[in-house]
Amino acid sequence: MKIEGGSTFDNYNTLVRPLLRGASNLKVNVRSKPGQIVLAWPATEFGYAVEAASALTGGLWSRASVSFSEVNNENTATVGTSEPAMFLPPTQAVEFP
Repeated sequence: MKIEGGSTFDNYNTLVRPLLRGASNLKVNVRSKPGQIVLAWPATEFGYAVEAASALTGGLWSRASVSFSEVNNENTATVGTSEPAMFLPPTQAVEFP
């Protein structure tokens, strides 16, 4: 990677990384609608995905098929309640070295 300017990659990384990291403890609200569960968190927090597993331990976690939208300054992920039982923690989808 070529960086133009008088600073090193590490210096730029030190300046930019805290801006991209987001909340250390993401507050997620859970609401129910007829036939749906809605997970919601502040719209200022970005880069999150929802993963699902059929069991908390020993299960394989994978990206859940949910619909995302922004409503009233919140990111929302909507899951149908007709799906098989699963655990749905929002996880940060973007990793930085």
